[in-house]
Amino acid sequence: AEQAFKEQRRDRAEVLMARAMSISATPQQCADLRAKYPVREPAENEFRLPLADLSARNTTIIDYLSGVAIKARDEQSRLTIVARNDAEGRWIYKQMRAAVDGYRLRGNISIGATPKVVLIDLGAG
Repeated sequence: AEQAFKEQRRDRAEVLMARAMSISATPQQCADLRAKYPVREPAENEFRLPLADLSARNTTIIDYLSGVAIKARDEQSRLTIVARNDAEGRWIYKQMRAAVDGYRLRGNISIGATPKVVLIDLGAG
């Protein structure tokens, strides 16, 4: 679990701590480990994507992605989409692209445990 925290894979760390508690870890040991690796607040240019909405692909996430896409267009910012898999990343891009029809969003998709959109050039323009 500590290795997962070090790699910023908090979801994986929590799964491993739950397993450890079922075997031999105490609640205090888990609390101490969580305290050692506090949740990092997102930077101004990071837009975390709620997992439940993203998995459901509901209107809440589509509206949120539309807002991020409009901000990227207005700031003329490149972006990085972090998704749990390639198909999810492509879906996120498709939703954002639809929100700014006629504007070319520039960026990359990478795979990660915490889905988010990062506007690389936010505030630089």
